[in-house]
Formats: sequence, C-alpha cells, structure tokens
Amino acid sequence: MDAAREDDRSNEMRLYLVIRDDILHGRDGLSRLAGRATWSGMEGARAGFPERADAYDRAVQPKIAVRVKNEGQLRRVLEEAHAAGLPAVGVDAAPGVPGAVCVGPVTRSELPAFLSKQRLLSDEEREDAMPLEQPRDHLDDLVTVLLARGDAGIPWGKLAAQAGHATLASVAISGVFSDRPRPDDWTRGGMPMLYAEVPDLHAFDAAYASCRGLPCARIVDAGRTVFAGEKTPTVIGIGPALLSDLPAEVRQWLPAERSAHPAGLRR
Repeated sequence: MDAAREDDRSNEMRLYLVIRDDILHGRDGLSRLAGRATWSGMEGARAGFPERADAYDRAVQPKIAVRVKNEGQLRRVLEEAHAAGLPAVGVDAAPGVPGAVCVGPVTRSELPAFLSKQRLLSDEEREDAMPLEQPRDHLDDLVTVLLARGDAGIPWGKLAAQAGHATLASVAISGVFSDRPRPDDWTRGGMPMLYAEVPDLHAFDAAYASCRGLPCARIVDAGRTVFAGEKTPTVIGIGPALLSDLPAEVRQWLPAERSAHPAGLRR
C-alpha cells in the first residue's frame, strides 16, 4: 500500500465496536449486541459530536469489531475514550451487565493507546465464557430484525460489523415513515432485536422483497477483507416494526421462543 493511501485510511472516519469475549454471545447475541451498540453510538455522536456524525458516511465507512477480555477492560476503553474527548457509548449484553462499547466516529490516528492495541474479534469463543439465558419473546414487541445469510460463511468480526451496518441503516430509514413506529419508540422500549439466519441467497432476497412498506436495508459487503474480493450480500435489517406486521417470508425464519430483549446472564 502506498504512503498516500495509508494516510487516507488513517484519517478515515470509523466506528469501533468493542466486544467482551468473556461472555458466550453466539452469533445471535453478538449480532443483536452489535446492532444496539452501533445505533446507540451514532445517536450519542449526533447528540454530542454532530460534526463527527455528519462526517461519517454510514454506507461506506468502516465499522470494526475488536475484542477485550473482561468488563474491566471494556470500562477502560470507555473511560479513555471519554478522557480523550471522543464519542463513546456503552451498552449491556444483559440488564446490568456491560457487553460492548461503540467508539466513534473517530479516525484510527485518534484512538486511545489501549484500544489501538486490541485484537480484531475472532471466530473463536473462550472456553470459560459465561453463557446467556434467553427469556421468551412477546409477540407485541416493537423489534428490529436481523436476517443473515447462513451459507455465506460470514466471520464473526464481519458479522458484528454488518449487523451494526444493517441496524443503523434500517432504523435510520424508519424515521421517514409517517405511518410507522419511530426510532425513538424503539429506543425507549430497550432496542429489542431478533436475529435469524436464512439458508441461501434466494431466501435472503425473497425475505427482503417481502418487506416493501417496512423500513429495511439490504447490506452488501464490498469484499475488501473477506469473501475473496467479491461483493457479497450479508445481512438484512428490518424495522423497527411490530412482530405481527412482519411478512411470512421473514417470520418463517424467526426462532419460535426467543426474546427480542437483551438476555439475562446465567453465572
């Protein structure tokens, strides 16, 4: 990579999703946590750092998932970002259990030292990670749904980033629907989310096509770091919407007895 291009990347605005890896998230929990963290992070930036929020192009600028070992390290990321005058918001993996921090929009050169040293989120889960308990869902919940392609082999770090991308795009779009729930309605309700995987691209596109009239976003990865350089559809974000308003092409993939709310921690 030439020096000019490297300099451009150093000054490119990014969102950093910092995830605790001592919690057993699974692909489901990871995606929902990343979605809530991304939306919360950008809402915080819009409120406190509007110039940064305006400078960040959510359609093309990166979302990068990194891991920390425990709650103490997660709190350190949050505290150091605030001390440096950078936008950063924490979200819970379960009530009262911090799970992730969204830092940004920031440039790579602005990162506090501790965060800059953290590794990218990997596909490996720790053997000592704590599992999360999943309560039953409620069919009147106002939710945002994430549908991912199960056949695409999406790595965990990429999945977190694409889930954040899909959530941010879909919820933002919902603000232009005069006859649909608003983003604030979903946020006040605790940002409930559901995650499911579809078996192939055909089912993925059928689900997306069925969502006309609902806020939704179809995310296509550019293939710069994975997928052998090929542009690849990865995740659909749908909502906020009532579960009862979702089309059959979406509902058929949703788990039957899963909560849309942040899970409880089983120690």
